[in-house]
Amino acid sequence: WLSPAGARRTIAGGRAKLNEQRVKPAHEVRIGDRLEITLDEETVDLEVLALPVRRGPALLTERQGAAYDAL
Repeated sequence: WLSPAGARRTIAGGRAKLNEQRVKPAHEVRIGDRLEITLDEETVDLEVLALPVRRGPALLTERQGAAYDAL
């Protein structure tokens, strides 16, 4: 979906909100948080359901189960 660098650029560019607030890229995300991400002309609303046990490749994260739910 978004690489870590792409996510940082999206947040720094003000195109992502956490719980309806603009935040910096290093802001901690918690289970239950709501994300609003705007890419091009489309806005996606997500709720954080889980956090990965550790950082790793996307395939490993997918095996751990869904980390977010589209609202």
